[in-house]
Amino acid sequence: MANPTQQANYGTVPSTGPSTTSPPQDDDFFIPRNPRTRPMPASRFQRIKTFSKQNYGILILVLAQFFASLMALIARYLSISLPPGQNFNSLHICFVRMSITALMSYVWMWKAGVPHAPFGPKGVRGLLCFRALAGFTGLVSLYYSLKYLPLPDSTVIVFLTPLLVSLLCSVVPSLSEPFTAPEAIGGILSLFGVVLIARPTFLFGTPSHTDPGNVTPQQRAIAVVVSVVGVFGAASAYTLIRWIGKRAHPLISVTYFSSFTAVLSAVGLLAIPSAGGFKLPQGRLQWELMIGIGLCGFLFQYLLTKGMQVTKGGRAASIIYTQEIYALLFEWLVWGNLPTVLSACGGALILSGVVGAEIWKKQGNEEDVKKDNVQAIFVEEGGEASQGEGREPLLPTTRQD
Repeated sequence: MANPTQQANYGTVPSTGPSTTSPPQDDDFFIPRNPRTRPMPASRFQRIKTFSKQNYGILILVLAQFFASLMALIARYLSISLPPGQNFNSLHICFVRMSITALMSYVWMWKAGVPHAPFGPKGVRGLLCFRALAGFTGLVSLYYSLKYLPLPDSTVIVFLTPLLVSLLCSVVPSLSEPFTAPEAIGGILSLFGVVLIARPTFLFGTPSHTDPGNVTPQQRAIAVVVSVVGVFGAASAYTLIRWIGKRAHPLISVTYFSSFTAVLSAVGLLAIPSAGGFKLPQGRLQWELMIGIGLCGFLFQYLLTKGMQVTKGGRAASIIYTQEIYALLFEWLVWGNLPTVLSACGGALILSGVVGAEIWKKQGNEEDVKKDNVQAIFVEEGGEASQGEGREPLLPTTRQD
């Protein structure tokens, strides 16, 4: 007689003896639900790791802006906060910083095997030289202004650079990038912001108190003018970088800039009596600050290049405004200074003009994409479009500044 079948938690299990039951089916087997195998919520470390992977490029660019602000902090400290007679001239700071950056750039080029290093292709060497001269003007002007302007004021003036780059790129024939009406309006608005920061005495009168650091209104106004000249220099450098394009490796451009700046700063220290000539840092703190500014400069360039490679241009461009947060924090922590009402209003006007122009321009580009897509669909569905008429085809562009 057949043995009865034995029941188990895993389905129907036939006995070892002969059985008349049908063979077990797949549906007869099941895996019991074990509460221990339920998915556990992600830990805080896992959430941070996931967020970092998803926003890797943005975090790299935020870190790059931190080193840029830290570099400006060190330059200002070396200019005004050392013991009497030991402060460094802006040319001296440029020489030290760019000498370290140039040395690291040459080593990096040699290790990476950059083509046409170190002078670049013959067809763009002249443009590379002009790019280096423009960058030198921008850097020296920035470091000079840091002696008389607080970090937030000096930083927010630098935000004028994108508008000037757009203006210059519209003038260069080989680029011919449009300079739109929103950008012009943003430039005028930003100009009013610069006036509020400069506070010239012929408009605002003589203040009843001096700025932090006993800076006179005349010194402040001159520093703002020099800072704007530096913005023109930086904008010219970025425009030349766009003009050079991919004809030269980015590291070659950085090497030209750092080498020219180091050499020209050394010449200025020797030729200008008021510059004070070369002098060695005194004490451990000064040595650390001098080495630190060079390392910060190199890390800024490296992280900026790395971040731009993996981040969309629109998102990458907006990260520059985090410098203002760092500048406000550093100025308050180190010197205990907060912006005045006029400086805060001026900074708000500059940010509104620049950011507003960028947003408006981005919306215009999105509309152009929609129009181009509609035109492409029209052609694909049998419409006719004569060659060379209408809008030019939308081509992908790459920001290299």
